[in-house]
Amino acid sequence: MLRDIDNDNRGYGVVRNCENTSCNRYCCKRCCPVCPPEQRSCNLSGVQAQLHGAARALLENNSNVVFDKMVNQSNRRIQYNDMTGEFTLPSNRSYYVSWEVAIDGSETVQSIDFCVVVNNVMISVSSSSQVTCQLSGTALITTGKTPGRLSLVNISGDTVRYTEASVQANIVIAGITCQAGNCRSI
Repeated sequence: MLRDIDNDNRGYGVVRNCENTSCNRYCCKRCCPVCPPEQRSCNLSGVQAQLHGAARALLENNSNVVFDKMVNQSNRRIQYNDMTGEFTLPSNRSYYVSWEVAIDGSETVQSIDFCVVVNNVMISVSSSSQVTCQLSGTALITTGKTPGRLSLVNISGDTVRYTEASVQANIVIAGITCQAGNCRSI
């Protein structure tokens, strides 16, 4: 039988019976590998980057959005190349991506299209029939054995112009990591 050791707000352990009766170990509610997933420890961390210095600048077709300000980087394993606009995501992980781009027109196309690209594969496309818009999208990405190279790409078929807004683009990449912790035998 497993027992769950929770800490009260003073740091003292409180032992409770665990629902899983298949072994004879003490463990904390968040960590035992034989406990149900809801009894493991999970952390949410990631990065948020924005583009501030591109008011009225042009972004060519098939070009990456290159963010110029790292707002938050709570996960140092997610790396960003500010020359190419590519994020490198560690392997064997899942990530939730949310992004926005503020566009103020295009010369020839009738719609604005952007997509999240991972390892040269289009993952999630968002489109707008309005060429002056704030376009947004989301994607759920799982990397395999090799790290993922993620970028946000203009695929409109023409050059687009960023707006004069104070923030021309924003991206959040959040990774979820669940871990089994320290379990000990009774």
